[in-house]
Amino acid sequence: MGSASSTSQFFKQINTIIDWKPIEEYLVTHYKPGKKQRGQKAYHPMILFKMQLISVWYGLSDVKPEDLTKDCISFCRICDLELMDSVPDHSTLS
Repeated sequence: MGSASSTSQFFKQINTIIDWKPIEEYLVTHYKPGKKQRGQKAYHPMILFKMQLISVWYGLSDVKPEDLTKDCISFCRICDLELMDSVPDHSTLS
């Protein structure tokens, strides 16, 4: 994995190349999260999808996308998360 600036540049290029809207529409249509009485609400499918892409792009184990998204601003941004937002854990991703 490259430096923070090269990662940020890579993600900017990705956002320029990919039109996320049709992907999001597809995912929202086909991903139906369960309704729990307790516990944390389900994550938006685009967050899960983008974290899976990060895992593939960087050849990461199940745990690393969670760690990087928690610790790195550029990973948060590509997933449309704020630094204080909850991040899906490795068991959710796998």
